[in-house]
Amino acid sequence: VVEHMREVKGSTAAEAAGRAGMVTGFIQLSALFLSPPAGLLSDALGDIAAVLVAGVSAGAAYCALASISDPTQGAAFALAVPLGLAEISVAITSQVIISRRGLPSKRG
Repeated sequence: VVEHMREVKGSTAAEAAGRAGMVTGFIQLSALFLSPPAGLLSDALGDIAAVLVAGVSAGAAYCALASISDPTQGAAFALAVPLGLAEISVAITSQVIISRRGLPSKRG
């Protein structure tokens, strides 16, 4: 986002950093609010399937974000919600699988 703002739109460094912060913040905010469904995913699908679904979803969301020609427009914010869900799903489902399948002496 910063490079696009600086090179394509001719923004200052402060403007570019501000816009990048908005996009990143929106992704993280959506991840925060969507963390309960990510936990439910592990319960509904099981350990391995939940990690696979979360990983594939994250990959698809990142590919969709990379395909946007202008990451400062509304499409980036529209993709922020599924991207936030995918990010938090990967984090939560991986922690669930470690806590359920890891040896108690190794997981702490």
